[in-house]
Amino acid sequence: MLSPPKFLFQQVIILNPMTLPLWLGNLIWLLFARDGRRYRVLGFAYLITPTEFIILHGIITWPLTRCSSWPGRWLSSDSLRRD
Repeated sequence: MLSPPKFLFQQVIILNPMTLPLWLGNLIWLLFARDGRRYRVLGFAYLITPTEFIILHGIITWPLTRCSSWPGRWLSSDSLRRD
């Protein structure tokens, strides 16, 4: 279980710290700009999802940890052979 600051720090690491100004700026635009009103629900969804993880003590997992071997099997030399 992670504390809220550790959870948020891990989110920044997963999203790439170099892109922080980009996605933070877009989040501010979605929530506060008049032109972003049309897509404001995306900004709220982006804030609600991590909040739920923090409240429910969710853990961060990489998306393909359980199926990380399928590309290797799919692209194996056996599957590329033509009969």
